[in-house]
Amino acid sequence: MVQVLADADNLATRWMTVTMRIVGGYGCAVTAAGAAGRLAAVRWPADSRLVAAEGWQRADLALADAYRSDSQPLLLVTGDGDFAYLASRHPGPVAVAGVLVARALREAATVIDLARDGAGPLVQWLDRVSPA
Repeated sequence: MVQVLADADNLATRWMTVTMRIVGGYGCAVTAAGAAGRLAAVRWPADSRLVAAEGWQRADLALADAYRSDSQPLLLVTGDGDFAYLASRHPGPVAVAGVLVARALREAATVIDLARDGAGPLVQWLDRVSPA
């Protein structure tokens, strides 16, 4: 199962909503963290774990705590490079979906810029890594 860590604080609601609609169709294990208002603005897949985390880097800490290191695929939904180290150390396939994704993540993962590339590359990556 694909592990999804979503930082609701640094990706626009419309991009998070589109991404979660796609992810929901694959039965991914979603954990999302961020300000309560940002979490409430998105329609999350039914089994998502939502962590209200207010304040600088609190969402990042909550997502790092939820992360599990295994050989299963990891999808980071974020617009910054805070998870470059985690992405580079994850033993399974890693993708990052966001807008203007930080350059630091480009060396550690498949990067999908939703604004530039659209959702197609995310669907293709999920098709490739998800169990049949």
